Amino acid sequence: MLKLAIAVIAFAIFFSLGGFKLLLSLFWLWALVDCALNENNYHGKKVLWLLVIALTNVIGAAAYIFIRRPQRQKEELLFIESEYRYSL
Repeated sequence: MLKLAIAVIAFAIFFSLGGFKLLLSLFWLWALVDCALNENNYHGKKVLWLLVIALTNVIGAAAYIFIRRPQRQKEELLFIESEYRYSL
């Protein structure tokens, strides 16, 4: 019970000292870096997503991570599978 109380107090202190802002900033930075390094620049998609993430901050980062990133990963998997089929 004491461990739970300590965990709750530590959690409250962390978020009262700006921990939530730090987590959101790290999430935003992760989305920005992921897009910059992994997104294809097909028809300017990379530039568009970088602008969306940079200008809308956490909302754009969430849109990229939860909507575009899984779609991109699926496209990459389909491309790899098609390359494998044609190489046989």
